[in-house]
This record gives sequence, structure tokens and C-alpha cells, in this order.
Amino acid sequence: MIQAVETPSVRILAHPRGRITGSRPGVVADWNDVFAAAAQNAVAIELDGDPSRQDVDYTMARDALAAGCLFALDSDAHTTRQLVYSETALAHARLAGIPSDRIVNCWPTERLLAWLANRSSEAAA
Repeated sequence: MIQAVETPSVRILAHPRGRITGSRPGVVADWNDVFAAAAQNAVAIELDGDPSRQDVDYTMARDALAAGCLFALDSDAHTTRQLVYSETALAHARLAGIPSDRIVNCWPTERLLAWLANRSSEAAA
């Protein structure tokens, strides 16, 4: 995980744990170290709203926020009916106390594009 977030082309660490409720427990890692590396490299951590994933959930998101991480919220929708899962991601962000300025898909377009082009532009901010 740390090598992934240190890779220059990586902007978002998606499905960090890779868990699926009832079928796959997910990756075991030293998440404090992963979140510290992600924060240092301005890599966003995904908050996946799919109810079977909730990856990462609000408890882990609090740790990531304390480490200084950015976040990306998504529904993980595979059909239009699953777009509502974005509400679960938003709920986890709210429960974790993540301010909108730490969520990349809440940024103005210019800021998002600058970060995508050069993530170090956000690391200095």
C-alpha cells in the first residue's frame, strides 16, 4: 500500500481494504503508516459507499483525517440504482468529521485539475 501511494501517477487509493461483507475480510495493514504516506504524497483515500464494502468506513476515515489525508467519495455504482450509495459515502465522511476542503470531488474544477496534473501542488497547500 505504501509503495502504491508513493507511485507518482497514483492520485487515489481506491478500495484500500478490498473487503466485501460476508465474503472477503479485506487487507490487513498498518493503516496509520499507509495514511501517513498517503498524506505525505497527497494521495486521496477512497470512501466507497457500497453497503457491502464501506471501504474505508468512518472509523478508519477519522484516522486518515488525523494523518492529514485527502479523500474521494464515491458510490461504487455498477448500475444506476446503486448511485444512491453515494449517500453512504457522504454519511461516513460526515461521521468522520471530514471537511469539504479535504474531499477532492468537492473542489472547484481548477483546483481538482491542478492536483490531478501535479499532486505536489496540493501537498504544499
